[in-house]
Amino acid sequence: MAIQSEVFRARLRETFGTEPQETTAQKLNMSQGNISKILSGNQQPALETVYHIAKEYDVSVDWLLGLTDKKSIANGEGTYASVVEAIHALNSHGAATVEIPEKSGKSIITCDDPLLRYLLAKRNALYKADQEIFHNWMETKLSLFVDKPILYSMAWTDQNVGYLTSEARTESNWLTVYEVAQKFLDDYADMMGPDTGPFSD
Repeated sequence: MAIQSEVFRARLRETFGTEPQETTAQKLNMSQGNISKILSGNQQPALETVYHIAKEYDVSVDWLLGLTDKKSIANGEGTYASVVEAIHALNSHGAATVEIPEKSGKSIITCDDPLLRYLLAKRNALYKADQEIFHNWMETKLSLFVDKPILYSMAWTDQNVGYLTSEARTESNWLTVYEVAQKFLDDYADMMGPDTGPFSD
């Protein structure tokens, strides 16, 4: 995809604002020279680079490319409604429980899903330790679970899944655990068969 539009370069300049090119380059894991060439139109960025810019600066790829005037992505993330929906989903799957004591000013969320517990603990440790390593983990390791729906709590009651859970140490290990737990749920659903009760269709 060739990007030859002055609109793109203007929107990049707006996105980067007044921050030094060295800072921009560091955020995007590029050289300052490459940033300068892209801004001047002497170098075409790869599509992956455009996506990384959009993600890092929280702007729409379509806006960067001049396809829309809507700068930000309205995906509902980070809103009160999205947080409540996420907590409700966790609660309904048995992955977390929420307690709101009447007298205390704090709510307590207890994570019951071992995979979620592992990922949250890893996220917290890396976030506190090093921002660059944290962002790299988000892009390379956490992204392995982007298409993995939360499992129902029953998946974690299987003895084999429990053993694998106790032995898992890496994200790759946890992917294996997830697949075994998902298979356990699928096998259970097959064993139960279709609903043949008096009120089933």
